[in-house]
Amino acid sequence: GVVIVASIVALAFFTAPNPTAPDDDGDPWTGRWLINGQSAQDTEYSGSLTIRRTSNGYDLQWLVTGDIALGEGRVVGSRLEASWRSTSAISGEATGSAVYTVDADGSIIGSRTIDGVDGEGTEEGEPAG
Repeated sequence: GVVIVASIVALAFFTAPNPTAPDDDGDPWTGRWLINGQSAQDTEYSGSLTIRRTSNGYDLQWLVTGDIALGEGRVVGSRLEASWRSTSAISGEATGSAVYTVDADGSIIGSRTIDGVDGEGTEEGEPAG
């Protein structure tokens, strides 16, 4: 009984459709990234960053430890530049900017700043799927 139920649950978990479609549109920015970062205050965090193409550029959504943030960005040269605002943060509302580049291996690397806070944090991301 218990083994069968556990097997069904495990099978359902591994065969459930991925909520994020594979990134096959040729755009190096779009998709979901698993990110690790360090804030300007030396706080480490992790989570995900989803980037979607829009008619005006890109929409970004960060789901990181203790925070949900939304941003809008555009490509400038070889960089994706974005402004963001937190929508649900333990430490209160915040705004800032982020700049990313795509590495040769397809990962992203960048920096994030918080308005009113000195310094800048770093962020690295690997494609989620």
